[in-house]
Amino acid sequence: MAQAILRETGGEFHVQVFPESRLGPDPKMFADLRSGVLEFFMAGATLGEVVPTSALPLLPFAFRDSKAVFAALDGSLGDQIRGELAQNGIHAFRHCLQNGFHHLTTSTRPINTVADLAGLKIRSPGGAIARDFFEAFGAEAGYVPFNQMYEALKARDLTGRATRSGSCCRCGSARCKGI
Repeated sequence: MAQAILRETGGEFHVQVFPESRLGPDPKMFADLRSGVLEFFMAGATLGEVVPTSALPLLPFAFRDSKAVFAALDGSLGDQIRGELAQNGIHAFRHCLQNGFHHLTTSTRPINTVADLAGLKIRSPGGAIARDFFEAFGAEAGYVPFNQMYEALKARDLTGRATRSGSCCRCGSARCKGI
């Protein structure tokens, strides 16, 4: 992404990328963005604390598939979210809300319906909407920074995760076996 931006702006705009919570957990980076320490932030659930509608696409069972969530974010739902963010002094670019369609995975059992959530401790994307969603169905929502997620799952501090599709297994399929 950074190279494409540099190329497409003729070298006028440089972006440094710090993936996987290298500058801190999302809530800290979002606070840094709002205070001017960071100039750009690829946000996910943290926007929900300012604009609750921005957390809707992160909820399990809210959309059938990636095509449906992206159609909503590129359409009127995305327009609504970007408008609410702008009212709070945050500029969101078109297509920037596509932080990935979220999937549920567990180490204990498949999740096919909301009833299957009961008793689980899920690493959620964070925010009140996600917490309330999981608690309504008998699960506990916990937030762990992305770069600590694998260790928390391995130690069984969490029994599952709600994150972008494929985000865990970037670390290598052997590490993620059974998650």
